[in-house]
Formats: sequence, C-alpha cells, structure tokens
Amino acid sequence: MALKKSKRENKFLKSINESKIEDGNVEIQDHLLKSYKEKTAQVIDKVVEIGLPKENEQLRIITMKSFNSIALINYVAEKETIKSATLIIFAINIQAAKLLLELFNAGKIQELELVISSIRNAGYSIKSKAVELLSKEKRIKMMFVNSHAKISAIHTREDNYYVIEGSGNFSYNGRIEQYTIDNDKKIYNFTLNWVEEMKTKMKTKDLLIVN
Repeated sequence: MALKKSKRENKFLKSINESKIEDGNVEIQDHLLKSYKEKTAQVIDKVVEIGLPKENEQLRIITMKSFNSIALINYVAEKETIKSATLIIFAINIQAAKLLLELFNAGKIQELELVISSIRNAGYSIKSKAVELLSKEKRIKMMFVNSHAKISAIHTREDNYYVIEGSGNFSYNGRIEQYTIDNDKKIYNFTLNWVEEMKTKMKTKDLLIVN
C-alpha cells in the first residue's frame, strides 16, 4: 500500500523539479518560456531607463518577477562589444546557454571563460544539457570548481569594466533576487585576480577540472 505523501514532501519534490528546470536539465514549455521572456523584458526595460553605470558608478536592481540574469549580459552585448567575459556560474539553463553561444559566434563576446559550479552541474562527468551544449564550443574556456558564486566580469571595447553580482542564476525563477552592476576597473581586476589565484591553487592540488 503506497503511503500518502505529506505536504512537506510534495513541496520538496516540487522544488527538486523546479531546480532541474533551472539547471537546464528540462526544456521549458513554449508557453511558459514566452511568459518568462516577457517578464524578463519588463525588468530590462527598467534597466534601459536608468542606463548602464558610468565609470566608477554602481547600479542596484531588485527583481520580483521571473527573470534570467543572462538578460543583463545580453543587454551589455547589445550596447557595447564585449572583448572578454569571465562568467562565474552556479546554475544555467539551456536557453541561457544558447544565447551565450549566439553572442559568442556573432562576435558580440570575443573571448569567453566560464567558471561553472561542480556542485550544481555534477562536475565534468555528468553535465546538464546547458553545460553539455557549451562544452562543444572548444574556443570557450571552461572549468569546473566547487563554487556557489554568481559573478560576471566584463571588459568591453569601449573600455568599460562591468562586474555583475547577484543572487540569481542564468535561469528563470520568480523569486525576489538582487543584483549590482559596477563599472569599476578595480573591482573587475579583483574578480579576475581571485579567479586566477583559485586556478593556481587548484592546479597545485590537481583539483582543477578543465573542459
């Protein structure tokens, strides 16, 4: 006789299924994707009103609608050519991966390095659909580390140094999330320096997993 699941168990199972969607392991149905994209566009419209931060300025954003933080990368790429981008990712879905590849192949992102969480994406042996797709493009540098960080460090041809930090992932969800966008070379260099330091330490301990 099957035992009836408690409300708590059902809530837990629902959260697991939602997390699979966020990781890109499940395709989002078309009607849901359309709704998510419409809400994302509404958030970006607000960013457009303010504009990207000027040198040594900071922009703070709170999202209360379904939003995918890849939209912020896309917005920068629409305004300026990205010479190099280091994206430190916890979770990414298939839609975000496809958009990254489009931007990269169109030359809107000229150099791309991905530092992907091995917690969420199960290291290099079992990848989400999104990570699997990105790993096929050998010109993109990719590594897996034990990380929960969500940071994008972007240097543009216009010589701006954007650093985007926030609680949201490169995936859709309707939770309240917060982001900061800095245009600050010192913060940009700080981010790249600790990434390089981490890589050096992990190489020494033979823990660095590179695609």
